[in-house]
Amino acid sequence: MTENHDLEALASNPHTDWDVLHWIAENHPQLRPTVAANPGTYQELVDALAALGHPDIDAAIAQREAAGGVTGPPGPQVDSADTPEVDLGPSSPMEGLWDTTGYTLAAQQAVAAADPDPEPEQQPAPAAKQESAPEPQPETEYAPESELEPAPAPVPQSPQQPEPASDAESEWPDDYQPAVASAAGRPSRHTTAASPATRPPTSRAALSPVAVVALALLGLGAIVGVLVLLFGGGEDEGLIAEPPTTATPAGEDDDAADDDATTEDEADEAAEEEAASEEDEAAEAEQEVIAEARTAVADLPQESSCEADADASVLAEFLAVADENWEDDDPEMLESTFESLQSACSTTHAASVFESARSGAQAPEEGSLRILNTVGTDWADREVGLRGAEQMSGFSAQDGNVECEFDDGVTCTVYQTSPALCDEGTTYTMTVQGVDVDCDAQLDRGGRETLSVDSSATDGFLVCTELSDRVTCYNSIDPFGFEMSNTGNYAY
Repeated sequence: MTENHDLEALASNPHTDWDVLHWIAENHPQLRPTVAANPGTYQELVDALAALGHPDIDAAIAQREAAGGVTGPPGPQVDSADTPEVDLGPSSPMEGLWDTTGYTLAAQQAVAAADPDPEPEQQPAPAAKQESAPEPQPETEYAPESELEPAPAPVPQSPQQPEPASDAESEWPDDYQPAVASAAGRPSRHTTAASPATRPPTSRAALSPVAVVALALLGLGAIVGVLVLLFGGGEDEGLIAEPPTTATPAGEDDDAADDDATTEDEADEAAEEEAASEEDEAAEAEQEVIAEARTAVADLPQESSCEADADASVLAEFLAVADENWEDDDPEMLESTFESLQSACSTTHAASVFESARSGAQAPEEGSLRILNTVGTDWADREVGLRGAEQMSGFSAQDGNVECEFDDGVTCTVYQTSPALCDEGTTYTMTVQGVDVDCDAQLDRGGRETLSVDSSATDGFLVCTELSDRVTCYNSIDPFGFEMSNTGNYAY
C-alpha cells in the first residue's frame, strides 16, 4: 500500500468508508483512540468503543464530543434505520460487524511499514511439466518419376503382304508355262496352247472330231477365265493386292484414352499425397510451437523477474497458439503457474498477469476467455471476499447516473456529481495495482445491464456494489477503491 493508504491516516480521515473504520478498530487496538476521535466515525462504533472503558479511548471521545460530535463524510449518509445493529459481546465488542476473513495482508503490510519483518522463505515452485515432442511422422514415399510418365502407345504393325505364288505352287499342269502374269502374280489362263519348246510330239494325221470339240471347250474356258479375271475377279484381287491401312486397330483408341485417364489419376493422387504431407508437416510444426509455449508458461515462476508485462507476454503467447488446441491438463497447469507466481512475487503481480493476458494490451486478438475462464480466480489470496458477486462485463446503476465496465480492470463514470472532476461528471479507473481519475476513459451512457440494489458485479478480482444511495467499488486483494453518487465521489 502507498502512504495514502496508511492505516493511521485512514483511521483519522473523516472521508474513510465506515466499513474500513470498523475494520481498523476491530483489528488494530492501538488505533482505536484515533478512530474514536475521527469526526467521521458513526455513532454506533463510538458507543462500542466507549463500552471498552479504556482511558485513551474515553479521552478521545471526550475531545471529539467537545469538537461537535459526529459530522459524517462528504456525500450521502446512511440513515440510522439502515445502520446495522451492534452486538457488543463481553469478549469482543467488534465481533460480527465486519467481514475480517481477508484483511490479514493489509494488517501485515501496515505492521511491516513500521517494523519490517524479514521476507518469508519462498516455497519452491512445482516442477514444470515436461511435454514430450510428438514423434515425427514418416515421410511419404513418392512413386519414381518413370512410373508417372505415360507408356508409349503400341504402334500397329502392318500385316505382311502375301507372296506371289511360285511356279512350283501354280495351278497349271506340269507341262505348261504361263505366258502372261497378272498384277496379283497369278498366271493368266487365256493361253491354251503350249509353247513349241514344250509341245509334245503329235501325229500328222487330221484331228478327230472329239479332239476338235475338246480343243474348242478348252479355248472357251480360257476366254471365260480371262474375262472372270478382268471383270469378275477385281474385288478379290483388290482385297489381296491392296496393302492394309495403317489406321489404329479397333479398340486401340479406347486403350490410349484409358492410358491418358490413368496418367491423370496418378497425377491427382500424387498431388493429394503431397498436399497431405504438407498438412502433416504444418500440424507437426504447430504442435512443436505449442509445446514450447507451454513449457515457457510452466517455467515462468522460476524465470520470472516479477515484471507484469514481461510475464503477461509469455502467457499471451501460449494462449494465442493454444486457444483452440489446449489439452485437458492445461487449465491445471495454468492455475499452478498463477499460484507459484503469487508465492514468488505477490498476489497483485499474479492477478496483474492474469488480467493483462485476459483483456489487456497483450491479450490475443481473438481473445482467450475460454481457457482463462476455465482456470478462474479461486487461486488468489484475497483480503476481502467477493461476497457473492456475479461475473459481468459491465452494468448501469443509480438510475443510469453511473455506468461501469470491466475491461483490464474496471472503469466507472458518474455523470451528475459534486465535485465534477471531468468535463462531464467524474471517471475512475481501477486495476489490482491502484485507482485513479481518468477523464479520457469516460463511458457512454446506456447499452449495459442494470445492476439491482444490494447486488454486486466482479471480474474475479475487483468488485462493485450498488447501494441505495451510491456505488462502491473495491479491490478484493488489497482493500482500496472508490465511491460515487450524485452528491459526491472520492477514492480511498
